[in-house]
Amino acid sequence: GGRPPQVAEQTAHIPQQAGPRDEPETRDESDEPDRDYRTEQFAFVEEPTDDSEDVIDWMKFTENRTERREEARRRARARVVALVVVLALVAVGGVGYLWYAGKLPGTSSSDDKAGGATAAGAQKRDVIAVHLHDTDGGGTSTALLVDNTTTRQGTAVLLPNTLALTGDDGTSTTLAKSVDEAGPDATRTALDTALGTDIEGTWRLDTPYLQILVDLVGNIEVDTDADVPDPEAKDKGATPLVRKGEAQTLSGKMAVAYATYRGEGERADAQLQRFGQVMHAVLRKLSSDPQGATTTVQTLGLILDPPLTEKDLGTFLAGLSDLAKGGDFKTTLLPVQDDGGLSPEAGESV
Repeated sequence: GGRPPQVAEQTAHIPQQAGPRDEPETRDESDEPDRDYRTEQFAFVEEPTDDSEDVIDWMKFTENRTERREEARRRARARVVALVVVLALVAVGGVGYLWYAGKLPGTSSSDDKAGGATAAGAQKRDVIAVHLHDTDGGGTSTALLVDNTTTRQGTAVLLPNTLALTGDDGTSTTLAKSVDEAGPDATRTALDTALGTDIEGTWRLDTPYLQILVDLVGNIEVDTDADVPDPEAKDKGATPLVRKGEAQTLSGKMAVAYATYRGEGERADAQLQRFGQVMHAVLRKLSSDPQGATTTVQTLGLILDPPLTEKDLGTFLAGLSDLAKGGDFKTTLLPVQDDGGLSPEAGESV
């Protein structure tokens, strides 16, 4: 009925022949021996990590830094372009100014006097003639007050009485005769013709008004060049009214005496230059405010010759006062020849 025990024990170690391929044998996993791995160990799951966020932030930082560099380059290029444009404009403006002033090489010549006259004529000047009438000693003194608004320069041009003029009727006369006989309008026209000026008005300043004017501005300081006696003193050895010296303080009475004084044997030009010194000193003390200067003129009570008005005179004197206080005002004597005429050089210099 059964194998002998010995045979059974021997055959137990012989492997069994596998069955056919097309008949797989169903196997139960529970029967397989335990394995040392699990299937989930081979599953690749994408999970966000801190490292990925750091990479994104670094990329953003790199992109922003690149954009900032590009923006800095664009700004730098814009600044360079703007600087080049500004330098070009400055260069063009400088060349234009030099050309206008005739200072470019080859554009001006000392022999080209017509060109110089044209450049001088292109400047804007306001001119008023002032005639000082000495009501006590007689005689007149004339100066042109000039405000060159182009060069910001003020000038008092002193006109000798011997200056030759031509009257309305074509007759020859002198400045002194024209002021006394022809009147302000005819004298103004004759001066314009002789000097090529455009005088806008005439200011008649009698010596009593000059005295009041100096007292109103609070005295003046003048570097006097002579001792001036008191015209009211009966004793010739009396103390001089005005002492010779630097920075002499003059009251109204003293200013009139100095402005009209002409010593024995002196040329008339010496007295004219003293008048110019007084006018210069008055302008330095006058108000630079147009309203303040106009108030001073109104206080004088002058009767002005048309078309000059108190406001016009006050505004004009205020402008000259500003120039005089800033050192941009000078006094010059018009050089007149013995026959009363002007040399071409003299005319151009003034």
